[in-house]
Amino acid sequence: MRELVQEAGLGLVLLTGEPGLDKAVEGIHLSDLEDPTPWMTSGMVLVTTGQSFAASSQVGMRLLDRLKDRGAAALGVGVGHYLESVPDVMVARARALRIPIFESPLAVPFRTIVKYVYNALASSDMHSLKRSIAVQTQLLDLLIDGRGVSDLITNLSSVLHIPIVLFDARGNVIAPAGGSAHTQAIGRRLWAEYSRVDRTVGPVGVLESNHERLYYQTVQLHGKVENVLAATAPQGPTSELIDTSLSFAQRLLALAHLRSQEQILAHRRIRSLLLEDFLAERGTSRELLRRLQEQDIDLERSWRLLLVEIDPWPGVDGHTNGGSGTFAFESGLLDTIDECLGAGAISFLSLVQGKLIVVLMEVGDLSLDELRVVLAALGNQLEAFSGSGVAVGCSAAAVGLVRTRAAMNQGREALQLARMKPADGARLFEDLPRALRFLNGQDPEAMADLYNRLVVPLAMHDAQHHTLLLPTLRALCANRLSAHETAEALLIHRNTLHKRLQRIESVLGVDLDCMDDVLELHMALRVGELHPELTGE
Repeated sequence: MRELVQEAGLGLVLLTGEPGLDKAVEGIHLSDLEDPTPWMTSGMVLVTTGQSFAASSQVGMRLLDRLKDRGAAALGVGVGHYLESVPDVMVARARALRIPIFESPLAVPFRTIVKYVYNALASSDMHSLKRSIAVQTQLLDLLIDGRGVSDLITNLSSVLHIPIVLFDARGNVIAPAGGSAHTQAIGRRLWAEYSRVDRTVGPVGVLESNHERLYYQTVQLHGKVENVLAATAPQGPTSELIDTSLSFAQRLLALAHLRSQEQILAHRRIRSLLLEDFLAERGTSRELLRRLQEQDIDLERSWRLLLVEIDPWPGVDGHTNGGSGTFAFESGLLDTIDECLGAGAISFLSLVQGKLIVVLMEVGDLSLDELRVVLAALGNQLEAFSGSGVAVGCSAAAVGLVRTRAAMNQGREALQLARMKPADGARLFEDLPRALRFLNGQDPEAMADLYNRLVVPLAMHDAQHHTLLLPTLRALCANRLSAHETAEALLIHRNTLHKRLQRIESVLGVDLDCMDDVLELHMALRVGELHPELTGE
Protein backbone atom coordinates (compact mmCIF):
# COMPACT_ATOMS: atom_id res chain seq x y z
CA MET A 1 0.00 0.00 0.00
CA ARG A 2 2.86 2.37 0.74
CA GLU A 3 4.15 1.90 -2.81
CA LEU A 4 0.68 2.46 -4.31
CA VAL A 5 -0.17 5.70 -2.53
CA GLN A 6 3.28 7.24 -1.91
CA GLU A 7 5.76 5.89 -4.43
CA ALA A 8 3.79 5.14 -7.60
CA GLY A 9 3.37 8.80 -8.55
CA LEU A 10 -0.30 8.37 -9.37
CA GLY A 11 -1.40 11.56 -7.58
CA LEU A 12 -3.36 9.70 -4.89
CA VAL A 13 -3.99 11.46 -1.56
CA LEU A 14 -3.59 9.41 1.61
CA LEU A 15 -6.05 10.40 4.34
CA THR A 16 -5.30 7.95 7.19
CA GLY A 17 -1.55 8.30 7.70
CA GLU A 18 0.76 5.36 8.49
CA PRO A 19 -1.70 2.72 9.83
CA GLY A 20 -2.08 -0.19 7.39
CA LEU A 21 0.52 0.92 4.84
CA ASP A 22 2.48 -2.33 5.39
CA LYS A 23 -0.39 -4.41 3.95
CA ALA A 24 0.27 -6.38 0.78
CA VAL A 25 -2.01 -5.63 -2.18
CA GLU A 26 -3.20 -8.85 -3.80
CA GLY A 27 -5.90 -7.50 -6.10
CA ILE A 28 -8.21 -4.59 -6.94
CA HIS A 29 -12.01 -4.35 -7.24
CA LEU A 30 -14.17 -1.53 -8.64
CA SER A 31 -17.73 -1.23 -7.31
CA ASP A 32 -20.33 1.29 -6.17
CA LEU A 33 -22.47 -1.30 -4.39
CA GLU A 34 -23.37 -0.72 -0.77
CA ASP A 35 -21.77 -4.13 0.05
CA PRO A 36 -19.30 -5.35 -2.60
CA THR A 37 -17.37 -7.63 -0.19
CA PRO A 38 -18.98 -10.91 -1.38
CA TRP A 39 -17.06 -10.41 -4.64
CA MET A 40 -13.78 -9.56 -2.92
CA THR A 41 -10.96 -11.63 -1.48
CA SER A 42 -8.41 -10.90 1.23
CA GLY A 43 -5.79 -8.30 0.29
CA MET A 44 -7.93 -6.49 -2.29
CA VAL A 45 -8.20 -2.69 -2.69
CA LEU A 46 -11.77 -1.43 -3.19
CA VAL A 47 -12.06 1.61 -5.50
CA THR A 48 -15.43 3.42 -5.58
CA THR A 49 -16.97 6.77 -6.55
CA GLY A 50 -18.63 6.89 -3.11
CA GLN A 51 -22.13 6.85 -4.57
CA SER A 52 -23.39 4.37 -1.94
CA PHE A 53 -22.40 6.50 1.04
CA ALA A 54 -22.53 10.03 -0.43
CA ALA A 55 -25.83 10.70 1.31
CA SER A 56 -25.04 8.91 4.60
CA SER A 57 -21.68 8.49 6.30
CA GLN A 58 -23.23 5.65 8.36
CA VAL A 59 -23.41 3.56 5.18
CA GLY A 60 -19.72 4.28 4.70
CA MET A 61 -18.98 3.22 8.30
CA ARG A 62 -20.73 -0.10 7.71
CA LEU A 63 -18.74 -0.55 4.52
CA LEU A 64 -15.48 -0.06 6.45
CA ASP A 65 -16.53 -2.73 8.99
CA ARG A 66 -17.28 -5.16 6.16
CA LEU A 67 -13.92 -4.43 4.53
CA LYS A 68 -12.20 -5.13 7.85
CA ASP A 69 -13.96 -8.49 8.16
CA ARG A 70 -13.00 -9.37 4.57
CA GLY A 71 -9.34 -8.48 5.18
CA ALA A 72 -9.28 -5.77 2.53
CA ALA A 73 -6.05 -3.86 1.94
CA ALA A 74 -7.52 -0.34 1.49
CA LEU A 75 -10.41 1.84 0.31
CA GLY A 76 -9.95 4.29 -2.56
CA VAL A 77 -12.56 6.98 -3.23
CA GLY A 78 -12.81 8.91 -6.49
CA VAL A 79 -13.79 12.42 -5.42
CA GLY A 80 -15.56 14.90 -7.65
CA HIS A 81 -18.26 12.50 -8.74
CA TYR A 82 -20.75 12.21 -5.84
CA LEU A 83 -18.80 13.86 -3.03
CA GLU A 84 -16.00 16.33 -2.75
CA SER A 85 -14.16 14.59 0.08
CA VAL A 86 -14.40 11.55 2.33
CA PRO A 87 -16.29 12.29 5.57
CA ASP A 88 -14.02 12.84 8.60
CA VAL A 89 -15.91 10.21 10.63
CA MET A 90 -15.07 7.60 7.99
CA VAL A 91 -11.40 8.65 8.01
CA ALA A 92 -11.26 8.34 11.82
CA ARG A 93 -13.01 4.97 11.69
CA ALA A 94 -10.65 3.69 8.97
CA ARG A 95 -7.60 4.83 10.97
CA ALA A 96 -8.88 2.86 13.99
CA LEU A 97 -9.45 -0.22 11.84
CA ARG A 98 -6.02 0.20 10.17
CA ILE A 99 -7.65 0.40 6.75
CA PRO A 100 -5.89 3.02 4.60
CA ILE A 101 -8.22 5.44 2.75
CA PHE A 102 -6.97 7.42 -0.20
CA GLU A 103 -8.68 9.90 -2.52
CA SER A 104 -8.35 9.77 -6.27
CA PRO A 105 -8.87 13.16 -7.94
CA LEU A 106 -10.88 13.47 -11.15
CA ALA A 107 -7.61 13.86 -13.03
CA VAL A 108 -6.63 10.29 -12.07
CA PRO A 109 -8.78 7.76 -14.01
CA PHE A 110 -9.58 4.54 -12.21
CA ARG A 111 -8.05 2.61 -15.10
CA THR A 112 -4.66 4.15 -14.22
CA ILE A 113 -4.84 2.71 -10.70
CA VAL A 114 -6.07 -0.66 -11.96
CA LYS A 115 -3.32 -0.84 -14.58
CA TYR A 116 -0.60 -0.08 -12.05
CA VAL A 117 -1.86 -2.74 -9.60
CA TYR A 118 -2.17 -5.40 -12.32
CA ASN A 119 1.32 -4.66 -13.65
CA ALA A 120 2.80 -4.80 -10.14
CA LEU A 121 1.06 -8.09 -9.38
CA ALA A 122 2.17 -9.57 -12.71
CA SER A 123 5.73 -8.59 -11.90
CA SER A 124 5.35 -10.15 -8.44
CA ASP A 125 4.01 -13.37 -9.96
CA MET A 126 6.99 -13.51 -12.33
CA HIS A 127 9.33 -13.02 -9.38
CA SER A 128 7.58 -15.81 -7.46
CA LEU A 129 7.74 -18.07 -10.51
CA LYS A 130 11.47 -17.46 -10.94
CA ARG A 131 12.10 -18.09 -7.27
CA SER A 132 10.02 -21.27 -7.31
CA ILE A 133 11.92 -22.56 -10.35
CA ALA A 134 15.23 -21.75 -8.63
CA VAL A 135 14.20 -23.72 -5.52
CA GLN A 136 13.04 -26.69 -7.60
CA THR A 137 16.28 -26.67 -9.62
CA GLN A 138 18.31 -26.65 -6.42
CA LEU A 139 16.37 -29.62 -5.01
CA LEU A 140 16.64 -31.52 -8.29
CA ASP A 141 20.41 -30.99 -8.36
CA LEU A 142 20.64 -32.53 -4.88
CA LEU A 143 18.78 -35.63 -6.09
CA ILE A 144 20.92 -35.91 -9.23
CA ASP A 145 24.08 -35.65 -7.13
CA GLY A 146 22.90 -38.61 -5.07
CA ARG A 147 22.52 -36.61 -1.85
CA GLY A 148 20.32 -38.13 0.83
CA VAL A 149 16.82 -37.07 1.80
CA SER A 150 18.18 -35.43 4.94
CA ASP A 151 20.18 -32.98 2.79
CA LEU A 152 17.11 -32.32 0.66
CA ILE A 153 14.91 -31.55 3.69
CA THR A 154 17.58 -29.41 5.36
CA ASN A 155 18.12 -27.41 2.18
CA LEU A 156 14.40 -26.86 1.60
CA SER A 157 13.88 -25.76 5.20
CA SER A 158 16.73 -23.25 4.86
CA VAL A 159 15.36 -21.81 1.61
CA LEU A 160 11.78 -21.44 2.87
CA HIS A 161 12.83 -20.35 6.39
CA ILE A 162 10.36 -22.75 8.03
CA PRO A 163 10.79 -26.02 9.99
CA ILE A 164 10.27 -29.10 7.76
CA VAL A 165 10.19 -32.71 8.98
CA LEU A 166 10.04 -35.98 7.02
CA PHE A 167 8.33 -38.93 8.73
CA ASP A 168 8.01 -42.57 7.77
CA ALA A 169 4.51 -44.07 7.55
CA ARG A 170 4.53 -44.85 11.30
CA GLY A 171 5.52 -41.36 12.43
CA ASN A 172 9.24 -41.92 13.01
CA VAL A 173 11.38 -38.91 12.05
CA ILE A 174 13.65 -39.63 9.08
CA ALA A 175 14.93 -36.12 8.40
CA PRO A 176 16.46 -33.97 9.56
CA ALA A 177 18.47 -36.83 11.05
CA GLY A 178 19.61 -36.15 14.60
CA GLY A 179 17.77 -32.83 14.71
CA SER A 180 17.99 -30.43 17.62
CA ALA A 181 15.69 -30.69 20.62
CA HIS A 182 13.65 -27.82 19.14
CA THR A 183 13.26 -29.64 15.82
CA GLN A 184 12.31 -32.87 17.60
CA ALA A 185 9.64 -31.01 19.56
CA ILE A 186 8.25 -29.55 16.33
CA GLY A 187 8.22 -33.04 14.80
CA ARG A 188 6.25 -34.46 17.74
CA ARG A 189 3.72 -31.66 17.50
CA LEU A 190 3.33 -32.01 13.73
CA TRP A 191 2.69 -35.75 14.01
CA ALA A 192 0.34 -35.29 16.97
CA GLU A 193 -1.81 -32.85 14.96
CA TYR A 194 -1.72 -35.20 11.96
CA SER A 195 -2.86 -38.10 14.14
CA ARG A 196 -5.53 -35.96 15.81
CA VAL A 197 -7.33 -35.51 12.48
CA ASP A 198 -6.83 -39.20 11.65
CA ARG A 199 -4.33 -38.30 8.90
CA THR A 200 -7.07 -36.52 6.93
CA VAL A 201 -6.01 -33.02 5.91
CA GLY A 202 -8.13 -32.49 2.81
CA PRO A 203 -7.06 -31.93 -0.79
CA VAL A 204 -4.83 -28.92 -0.05
CA GLY A 205 -3.00 -30.64 2.81
CA VAL A 206 -3.21 -27.71 5.27
CA LEU A 207 -4.34 -27.52 8.90
CA GLU A 208 -4.85 -24.34 10.91
CA SER A 209 -3.52 -24.70 14.48
CA ASN A 210 -3.36 -21.80 16.96
CA HIS A 211 -1.41 -19.12 15.08
CA GLU A 212 0.27 -21.52 12.65
CA ARG A 213 -0.47 -23.13 9.34
CA LEU A 214 0.56 -26.82 9.18
CA TYR A 215 1.37 -28.35 5.78
CA TYR A 216 1.24 -32.10 5.05
CA GLN A 217 2.18 -33.94 1.85
CA THR A 218 2.08 -37.75 1.64
CA VAL A 219 4.72 -39.53 -0.42
CA GLN A 220 3.12 -42.61 -1.99
CA LEU A 221 4.49 -45.39 -4.15
CA HIS A 222 2.15 -47.89 -5.83
CA GLY A 223 -0.67 -46.67 -3.58
CA LYS A 224 1.30 -47.23 -0.35
CA VAL A 225 2.25 -44.31 1.90
CA GLU A 226 6.03 -44.31 2.32
CA ASN A 227 6.59 -40.90 3.94
CA VAL A 228 4.78 -37.84 5.23
CA LEU A 229 6.37 -34.45 4.53
CA ALA A 230 5.26 -31.88 7.11
CA ALA A 231 6.03 -28.21 7.72
CA THR A 232 4.83 -25.36 9.90
CA ALA A 233 4.63 -21.66 9.10
CA PRO A 234 3.03 -18.61 10.77
CA GLN A 235 -0.55 -17.88 9.77
CA GLY A 236 -0.95 -15.22 7.12
CA PRO A 237 -1.55 -14.94 3.41
CA THR A 238 -1.06 -18.31 1.74
CA SER A 239 2.46 -18.70 0.39
CA GLU A 240 2.44 -20.19 -3.08
CA LEU A 241 6.21 -20.71 -2.81
CA ILE A 242 5.73 -23.00 0.20
CA ASP A 243 2.90 -24.91 -1.50
CA THR A 244 4.74 -25.41 -4.79
CA SER A 245 8.07 -26.22 -3.13
CA LEU A 246 6.57 -28.85 -0.80
CA SER A 247 4.63 -30.39 -3.69
CA PHE A 248 7.80 -30.56 -5.78
CA ALA A 249 9.75 -32.06 -2.87
CA GLN A 250 6.97 -34.63 -2.48
CA ARG A 251 7.45 -35.75 -6.09
CA LEU A 252 11.22 -35.81 -5.74
CA LEU A 253 10.93 -38.04 -2.68
CA ALA A 254 8.60 -40.39 -4.56
CA LEU A 255 11.14 -40.48 -7.40
CA ALA A 256 13.93 -41.21 -4.93
CA HIS A 257 11.88 -44.08 -3.47
CA LEU A 258 11.23 -45.45 -6.95
CA ARG A 259 14.91 -45.28 -7.86
CA SER A 260 15.87 -46.94 -4.57
CA GLN A 261 13.27 -49.66 -5.14
CA GLU A 262 14.57 -50.31 -8.64
CA GLN A 263 18.11 -50.60 -7.28
CA ILE A 264 16.91 -53.03 -4.61
CA LEU A 265 15.07 -55.13 -7.20
CA ALA A 266 18.13 -55.21 -9.50
CA HIS A 267 20.38 -56.21 -6.58
CA ARG A 268 17.90 -58.85 -5.46
CA ARG A 269 17.66 -60.24 -8.99
CA ILE A 270 21.45 -60.63 -9.17
CA ARG A 271 21.47 -62.47 -5.84
CA SER A 272 18.53 -64.68 -6.83
CA LEU A 273 20.23 -65.69 -10.09
CA LEU A 274 23.36 -66.53 -8.14
CA LEU A 275 21.39 -68.78 -5.78
CA GLU A 276 19.71 -70.45 -8.77
CA ASP A 277 23.15 -71.20 -10.26
CA PHE A 278 24.38 -72.48 -6.88
CA LEU A 279 21.43 -74.85 -6.48
CA ALA A 280 21.71 -76.07 -10.08
CA GLU A 281 25.51 -76.36 -9.71
CA ARG A 282 26.02 -74.28 -12.85
CA GLY A 283 29.45 -72.89 -13.59
CA THR A 284 32.89 -73.85 -12.32
CA SER A 285 33.59 -74.15 -8.62
CA ARG A 286 36.03 -71.25 -8.72
CA GLU A 287 33.53 -68.99 -10.47
CA LEU A 288 30.72 -69.83 -8.03
CA LEU A 289 32.95 -69.26 -5.02
CA ARG A 290 34.07 -65.89 -6.40
CA ARG A 291 30.50 -64.73 -7.04
CA LEU A 292 29.36 -65.93 -3.61
CA GLN A 293 32.21 -64.09 -1.91
CA GLU A 294 31.18 -60.89 -3.74
CA GLN A 295 27.82 -61.24 -1.98
CA ASP A 296 29.49 -61.83 1.43
CA ILE A 297 28.79 -65.59 1.43
CA ASP A 298 31.80 -67.58 2.64
CA LEU A 299 31.26 -71.31 2.08
CA GLU A 300 34.33 -72.10 4.15
CA ARG A 301 32.10 -71.28 7.08
CA SER A 302 29.14 -73.44 8.03
CA TRP A 303 26.02 -72.91 5.90
CA ARG A 304 22.50 -74.34 5.61
CA LEU A 305 19.56 -74.22 3.21
CA LEU A 306 16.15 -73.07 4.41
CA LEU A 307 12.94 -74.04 2.67
CA VAL A 308 9.98 -71.82 3.58
CA GLU A 309 6.39 -72.68 2.67
CA ILE A 310 3.51 -70.17 2.85
CA ASP A 311 0.00 -71.62 2.88
CA PRO A 312 -2.09 -70.27 1.27
CA TRP A 313 0.02 -68.66 -1.44
CA PRO A 314 -1.28 -65.57 -3.32
CA GLY A 315 -4.08 -66.26 -5.76
CA VAL A 316 -5.27 -69.28 -3.76
CA ASP A 317 -8.70 -68.94 -2.12
CA GLY A 318 -8.76 -65.25 -2.98
CA HIS A 319 -5.67 -64.52 -0.84
CA THR A 320 -4.22 -62.11 -3.43
CA ASN A 321 -5.62 -61.34 -6.85
CA GLY A 322 -3.72 -60.54 -10.02
CA GLY A 323 -0.12 -60.75 -11.17
CA SER A 324 0.83 -57.38 -9.66
CA GLY A 325 -0.60 -58.48 -6.31
CA THR A 326 1.40 -61.71 -6.41
CA PHE A 327 4.59 -59.80 -7.27
CA ALA A 328 3.99 -57.38 -4.39
CA PHE A 329 3.31 -60.30 -2.03
CA GLU A 330 6.52 -62.10 -3.04
CA SER A 331 8.52 -58.87 -2.75
CA GLY A 332 7.05 -58.33 0.71
CA LEU A 333 8.05 -61.84 1.76
CA LEU A 334 11.62 -61.29 0.57
CA ASP A 335 11.69 -57.87 2.27
CA THR A 336 10.63 -59.56 5.52
CA ILE A 337 13.42 -62.14 5.19
CA ASP A 338 15.91 -59.35 4.41
CA GLU A 339 14.82 -57.42 7.49
CA CYS A 340 14.85 -60.41 9.85
CA LEU A 341 18.15 -62.00 8.82
CA GLY A 342 19.78 -58.63 8.16
CA ALA A 343 18.97 -57.56 11.72
CA GLY A 344 20.97 -60.56 12.94
CA ALA A 345 23.94 -59.68 10.70
CA ILE A 346 23.52 -63.03 8.90
CA SER A 347 24.77 -63.33 5.32
CA PHE A 348 22.23 -64.98 3.04
CA LEU A 349 20.75 -65.31 -0.45
CA SER A 350 17.06 -65.88 -1.14
CA LEU A 351 14.75 -66.60 -4.06
CA VAL A 352 11.20 -67.68 -4.79
CA GLN A 353 10.86 -71.04 -6.55
CA GLY A 354 7.25 -71.64 -7.46
CA LYS A 355 5.41 -71.61 -4.14
CA LEU A 356 8.54 -72.16 -2.09
CA ILE A 357 11.16 -69.72 -0.76
CA VAL A 358 14.73 -71.03 -0.70
CA VAL A 359 17.36 -69.33 1.46
CA LEU A 360 21.10 -70.02 1.54
CA MET A 361 22.17 -68.90 5.00
CA GLU A 362 25.70 -68.66 6.37
CA VAL A 363 25.29 -69.83 9.99
CA GLY A 364 28.97 -69.72 10.98
CA ASP A 365 29.34 -70.37 14.71
CA LEU A 366 25.64 -70.21 15.57
CA SER A 367 24.68 -72.95 18.03
CA LEU A 368 21.59 -75.06 17.37
CA ASP A 369 19.69 -73.16 20.07
CA GLU A 370 20.66 -69.79 18.56
CA LEU A 371 19.68 -71.06 15.12
CA ARG A 372 16.27 -72.14 16.40
CA VAL A 373 15.70 -68.65 17.83
CA VAL A 374 16.56 -67.06 14.47
CA LEU A 375 14.27 -69.40 12.54
CA ALA A 376 11.41 -68.96 15.03
CA ALA A 377 11.67 -65.17 14.65
CA LEU A 378 11.72 -65.54 10.87
CA GLY A 379 8.62 -67.72 10.89
CA ASN A 380 6.76 -65.30 13.20
CA GLN A 381 7.58 -62.27 11.04
CA LEU A 382 6.53 -64.06 7.86
CA GLU A 383 3.24 -65.10 9.46
CA ALA A 384 2.62 -61.54 10.63
CA PHE A 385 3.24 -60.21 7.12
CA SER A 386 1.37 -62.85 5.13
CA GLY A 387 -1.45 -63.69 7.49
CA SER A 388 -0.93 -67.31 6.42
CA GLY A 389 0.55 -70.43 7.93
CA VAL A 390 4.32 -70.72 7.62
CA ALA A 391 6.43 -73.89 7.70
CA VAL A 392 10.24 -73.73 7.74
CA GLY A 393 12.60 -76.65 7.10
CA CYS A 394 16.36 -76.37 7.56
CA SER A 395 19.03 -78.66 6.12
CA ALA A 396 21.99 -80.03 8.05
CA ALA A 397 25.10 -77.88 8.28
CA ALA A 398 27.60 -78.09 5.41
CA VAL A 399 31.00 -76.57 4.70
CA GLY A 400 32.50 -75.88 1.30
CA LEU A 401 31.10 -76.16 -2.20
CA VAL A 402 29.49 -79.58 -1.81
CA ARG A 403 26.66 -80.97 -3.90
CA THR A 404 23.49 -79.05 -3.10
CA ARG A 405 21.03 -81.83 -3.95
CA ALA A 406 21.59 -83.49 -0.58
CA ALA A 407 21.05 -80.19 1.24
CA MET A 408 17.82 -79.60 -0.70
CA ASN A 409 16.60 -83.10 0.19
CA GLN A 410 17.42 -82.48 3.84
CA GLY A 411 15.55 -79.18 3.75
CA ARG A 412 12.50 -80.83 2.14
CA GLU A 413 12.49 -83.62 4.75
CA ALA A 414 12.71 -81.10 7.59
CA LEU A 415 9.95 -79.08 5.90
CA GLN A 416 7.76 -82.16 5.73
CA LEU A 417 8.26 -82.66 9.47
CA ALA A 418 7.34 -78.99 10.03
CA ARG A 419 4.14 -79.51 7.98
CA MET A 420 3.22 -82.53 10.10
CA LYS A 421 3.71 -80.57 13.35
CA PRO A 422 3.10 -76.88 12.45
CA ALA A 423 2.77 -75.83 16.07
CA ASP A 424 6.41 -76.77 16.67
CA GLY A 425 7.63 -74.03 14.31
CA ALA A 426 10.75 -74.38 12.19
CA ARG A 427 12.33 -77.83 12.08
CA LEU A 428 15.96 -78.76 11.56
CA PHE A 429 17.17 -81.84 9.74
CA GLU A 430 18.67 -82.87 13.08
CA ASP A 431 15.11 -83.07 14.47
CA LEU A 432 14.25 -86.02 12.22
CA PRO A 433 14.41 -89.54 13.73
CA ARG A 434 17.65 -91.31 12.89
CA ALA A 435 15.84 -93.77 10.67
CA LEU A 436 14.40 -90.94 8.59
CA ARG A 437 17.77 -89.21 8.35
CA PHE A 438 19.20 -92.49 7.07
CA LEU A 439 16.87 -92.24 4.05
CA ASN A 440 18.23 -88.80 3.12
CA GLY A 441 19.68 -88.74 -0.36
CA GLN A 442 18.27 -92.12 -1.38
CA ASP A 443 16.99 -92.43 -4.92
CA PRO A 444 13.29 -91.40 -4.97
CA GLU A 445 12.39 -94.12 -7.50
CA ALA A 446 14.02 -96.80 -5.37
CA MET A 447 12.16 -95.56 -2.27
CA ALA A 448 8.84 -95.50 -4.15
CA ASP A 449 9.48 -99.03 -5.43
CA LEU A 450 10.23 -100.23 -1.89
CA TYR A 451 6.98 -98.75 -0.66
CA ASN A 452 4.93 -100.19 -3.53
CA ARG A 453 6.42 -103.64 -2.99
CA LEU A 454 6.10 -103.92 0.80
CA VAL A 455 3.39 -101.52 1.98
CA VAL A 456 0.83 -101.22 -0.82
CA PRO A 457 0.00 -104.99 -0.90
CA LEU A 458 -0.80 -104.97 2.82
CA ALA A 459 -2.99 -101.88 2.45
CA MET A 460 -4.86 -103.47 -0.44
CA HIS A 461 -5.30 -106.74 1.48
CA ASP A 462 -6.71 -104.87 4.49
CA ALA A 463 -9.15 -102.97 2.24
CA GLN A 464 -10.37 -106.13 0.49
CA HIS A 465 -10.55 -108.50 3.48
CA HIS A 466 -11.19 -106.02 6.30
CA THR A 467 -8.02 -107.08 8.09
CA LEU A 468 -5.48 -105.07 10.10
CA LEU A 469 -2.19 -106.33 8.73
CA LEU A 470 -0.61 -102.91 8.00
CA PRO A 471 -1.38 -101.45 11.45
CA THR A 472 -0.03 -104.66 12.98
CA LEU A 473 3.26 -104.33 11.07
CA ARG A 474 3.57 -100.67 12.13
CA ALA A 475 2.99 -101.63 15.76
CA LEU A 476 5.60 -104.40 15.55
CA CYS A 477 8.25 -101.98 14.26
CA ALA A 478 7.26 -99.33 16.81
CA ASN A 479 7.65 -101.84 19.66
CA ARG A 480 11.17 -103.02 18.71
CA LEU A 481 9.86 -106.33 17.20
CA SER A 482 8.67 -107.48 20.66
CA ALA A 483 5.68 -109.78 20.26
CA HIS A 484 4.64 -109.26 23.87
CA GLU A 485 4.70 -105.45 23.72
CA THR A 486 3.05 -105.43 20.29
CA ALA A 487 0.16 -107.63 21.47
CA GLU A 488 -0.36 -105.39 24.48
CA ALA A 489 -0.28 -102.26 22.33
CA LEU A 490 -2.88 -103.75 19.95
CA LEU A 491 -4.96 -105.22 22.81
CA ILE A 492 -4.96 -108.67 21.19
CA HIS A 493 -3.86 -112.18 22.27
CA ARG A 494 -0.36 -113.27 21.29
CA ASN A 495 -1.80 -116.15 19.24
CA THR A 496 -3.84 -113.63 17.23
CA LEU A 497 -0.67 -111.58 16.69
CA HIS A 498 1.26 -114.64 15.44
CA LYS A 499 -1.50 -115.45 12.97
CA ARG A 500 -1.39 -111.91 11.64
CA LEU A 501 2.40 -111.98 11.32
CA GLN A 502 2.22 -115.24 9.41
CA ARG A 503 -0.35 -113.72 7.10
CA ILE A 504 1.95 -110.71 6.53
CA GLU A 505 4.81 -113.05 5.58
CA SER A 506 2.51 -114.88 3.18
CA VAL A 507 1.15 -111.75 1.47
CA LEU A 508 4.58 -110.09 1.06
CA GLY A 509 6.76 -113.18 0.66
CA VAL A 510 9.09 -112.11 3.48
CA ASP A 511 10.55 -113.73 6.59
CA LEU A 512 10.15 -111.68 9.77
CA ASP A 513 13.01 -113.64 11.34
CA CYS A 514 15.33 -112.39 8.58
CA MET A 515 16.96 -109.10 9.56
CA ASP A 516 17.33 -107.98 5.91
CA ASP A 517 13.61 -108.39 5.33
CA VAL A 518 12.78 -106.61 8.60
CA LEU A 519 15.10 -103.73 7.67
CA GLU A 520 13.43 -103.33 4.27
CA LEU A 521 9.97 -103.39 5.86
CA HIS A 522 11.00 -100.74 8.39
CA MET A 523 12.44 -98.51 5.64
CA ALA A 524 9.31 -98.93 3.48
CA LEU A 525 7.11 -97.74 6.36
CA ARG A 526 9.40 -94.76 6.94
CA VAL A 527 9.20 -93.81 3.27
CA GLY A 528 5.46 -93.40 3.67
CA GLU A 529 5.98 -91.10 6.65
CA LEU A 530 8.74 -89.02 5.10
CA HIS A 531 7.70 -88.79 1.45
CA PRO A 532 3.91 -88.81 1.13
CA GLU A 533 4.34 -87.19 -2.29
CA LEU A 534 5.87 -90.50 -3.50
CA THR A 535 3.31 -92.73 -1.85
CA GLY A 536 0.02 -90.82 -1.80
CA GLU A 537 -0.33 -91.16 2.00
